Amino acid sequence: MSAGEITEQEARVHPKKNILTRAVGTDQPIDIDVAMVSCEPGEQLLLCTDGLTNKLSDEDIQAIILSAETLHEAGEKLIAKANARGGEDNISLVLISEDTGGEASC
Repeated sequence: MSAGEITEQEARVHPKKNILTRAVGTDQPIDIDVAMVSCEPGEQLLLCTDGLTNKLSDEDIQAIILSAETLHEAGEKLIAKANARGGEDNISLVLISEDTGGEASC
């Protein structure tokens, strides 16, 4: 961790964890990150805001996704569970599965 990196556990409680470094919709142009991600059959990709991860552990998220019959149901259950635990922040997510031919739910 010589580059100033912190552990996942330290990141969860870091006092500056909610500071935005870039925002869409501001007056200034922004730099965006682009990455290629490949998924194998059966894998799913979740993109979400901290409104979800501040309320649900990785284990909670995985259990909800694996128990749902559809991506849409998983997304609804994740948001409902985070809201049931307080949901003070905006909760946004995109859940994609290779099995569905690129179907996305949000």
